[in-house]
Amino acid sequence: MIATIGLAFAALIAPFRIHDYHCQTGKHVSEPGHTDKCAEAEVYVKDRKADSRAALAAIRSYAAGDPPIRFCRNNHGNGTWAVCTFNWPEGPKKEVHVGALVSYTNLHTDYKCSFSNN
Repeated sequence: MIATIGLAFAALIAPFRIHDYHCQTGKHVSEPGHTDKCAEAEVYVKDRKADSRAALAAIRSYAAGDPPIRFCRNNHGNGTWAVCTFNWPEGPKKEVHVGALVSYTNLHTDYKCSFSNN
């Protein structure tokens, strides 16, 4: 099953520590797309604020043995999209948080949604 999530920059609320988890810098793309690869998820992040901070998506996984949080970072600037590709277990619940990278060790995110079985 394919999980494609379009995420946007959101309010800066709940902190995470970025260096404790798996992080990818997203590949610059012109707009969201999709993949035909099974069990992979494309996470799209759009930066909607000209504040010199990277827009960020955090995917929290509840699968045993899986990295607890994966980050997709868009450092390409205001108005741009970035995509990260992850391979995670399809069944367990995942939560999506969006926000901004304030510094290397400080980021703020806000809960966006959750999904499972994909």
